[in-house]
Amino acid sequence: MESKEYLNNLLEVYKSCFDIEENIKIDEYNFSAYGYFNSKAEKYILVKEVNLWEVNNFEYIFFLEVNKLSEKDIDNMELLIKNKIEKDYVRKGEKYPPKNHMTSYISIVFISSNKISENIKKKIEKFKFEKTYLFSIRGFLTTRFIGIDLKENKIYYNKPSKEIINVFEKNLKN
Repeated sequence: MESKEYLNNLLEVYKSCFDIEENIKIDEYNFSAYGYFNSKAEKYILVKEVNLWEVNNFEYIFFLEVNKLSEKDIDNMELLIKNKIEKDYVRKGEKYPPKNHMTSYISIVFISSNKISENIKKKIEKFKFEKTYLFSIRGFLTTRFIGIDLKENKIYYNKPSKEIINVFEKNLKN
């Protein structure tokens, strides 16, 4: 399967819940697509103006097509997440995320046309970047890392990605 075909199949699934933008550039990276999801839950008495509580959950997913995934790609993406994506997308340039923020997920999906090496596979599986804001009063952040090996039809991912990996597996089998 070609990377464009795989990506288009994924985007069709994600379009039902996510706002999708294609061809987004962040620093030197040209992401093939970016998706944004926001979920809001609240409890109020009789009318919405008497709000007891409210929580907001977010997911930011970035799709990067590469010919061959390298260690440099992984290392640079880690720096990009820590220095740019977390600050601009989760915190919106502020010290903390917005009021009522509960969770944010940053998901990075590498779609590799060629085989993913063993050492890169290990880096993906061991990747971890989590953050709490204001002792968890303003919520927390978890990062998901997923590597799609189209040559071998395999998927590699870190622990937080386990809950969403079935979407990627279904699309790889089709």
